[in-house]
Amino acid sequence: MGEQVSKGFELSAAARPLEGMMLYAGYSYIDAETTKDTNPDLVGKHIRNIPRHGIVLRGDYEVRRGVLSGFSLGGSGTYTGRRAADIDESFDLPGYWRFDAQMGYAVTPHIRLGASVENLADKRYFTHAFSAFEVWPGAPRTWRVNMTTRF
Repeated sequence: MGEQVSKGFELSAAARPLEGMMLYAGYSYIDAETTKDTNPDLVGKHIRNIPRHGIVLRGDYEVRRGVLSGFSLGGSGTYTGRRAADIDESFDLPGYWRFDAQMGYAVTPHIRLGASVENLADKRYFTHAFSAFEVWPGAPRTWRVNMTTRF
């Protein structure tokens, strides 16, 4: 056992340039490493599964007036940077972008129908690892249909 330190910063910005529109952008930088350990070879190694760089871009628009009132569209792009895949830093997981999209319709003020697609490009990526023998792939393109209610 030992000690790990994580230092970094996050920046984010949100805007509502038009009625019904929301835009968001975020960036994070994380430097996470082992600073003390009973195994001296691990000191100075990056903590596994923690990317140095991460980016989120998101936009949503909901029609507020007219015949399409209640209809919404949105999308996002998420970047996860390259990161150590095991505690020895013997290999890295590659960085990747994932793009998602959704749409919805407010049938009533309390009932909303929606559909979404995650991983639009159906890109193969890896979310995390514990060793060279235990690497977790991200989900392939995933379609979802939902209905939500409010009481």
